[in-house]
Amino acid sequence: DTVKYSPPSAMGCEPYLATFTNLTPNASNCLWDLGNGTYIDSCGTFQYTYSNPGNYIVDLTIYTNDGCATTVSPASLINVNPNPISNFTYNPETPTVVNTLVNFTNTSSGQITLWDWTFYNIDNSVLSTSQNINPNYTFPSDTGVYPVNLQVTTLYGCKDDTTLYIYIDNEFSIWVPNSFTPNDDGDNDFFLPKGIGINPE
Repeated sequence: DTVKYSPPSAMGCEPYLATFTNLTPNASNCLWDLGNGTYIDSCGTFQYTYSNPGNYIVDLTIYTNDGCATTVSPASLINVNPNPISNFTYNPETPTVVNTLVNFTNTSSGQITLWDWTFYNIDNSVLSTSQNINPNYTFPSDTGVYPVNLQVTTLYGCKDDTTLYIYIDNEFSIWVPNSFTPNDDGDNDFFLPKGIGINPE
C-alpha cells in the first residue's frame, strides 16, 4: 500500500503545536522521527509541541501487517518561526501637565514588519493608535497614569506585545509680582502670587 500521512508540511510560530496523522491502511506499527531527537510510536493521530524555532525534517516508517517496512523521508517539513520581542523607551521620562508631548523609540527585535501602538487614557479607553516605528504623542493635560501598548508582528505573522505606563506629573510654578496698580481697572488691582499646580486659596 502507498504510505499516506498528514501534514506534508506546516509552518507556525514558536511554540508550535503540530498534529500528525497516519493515513496508511493496514499499518501495524508506525514510527515517527520528529526531526529533533524525538521519536513517537503511533499509528493514530497525535500532537507535539515544537518549543524552539527551526526547520524540522520528519521521517515516518510504516510496518504493515505482512511484515513490510516503508520509510518516507521527509514525511513532513515543519518550519517554526521565532517570535519577535516587543520593547520601547520614551522621552521625557517624567512628562508634566505643562508639556505632555512624549517621544517613543522602538527597541523591539526580530524580523518585524508591523508596529501597532495603542495609547490609552487613565480609564483604559483608547485615545489614539499609530503604526509609525517611532511615534510622538501628546497626552491630555491631566495628571495620571496612561498605558501605552506596542504590538509587533513579523513577516511570518508572529506577534509579541508589551505595555509601559506613562505618568503625567503635576508641575508647580509660582510667580510673585513686584508691583501692582490698585486703581480698580481690573488689571493688577491686587498683590497676590499666581502659579500652576497650586491651590489659589
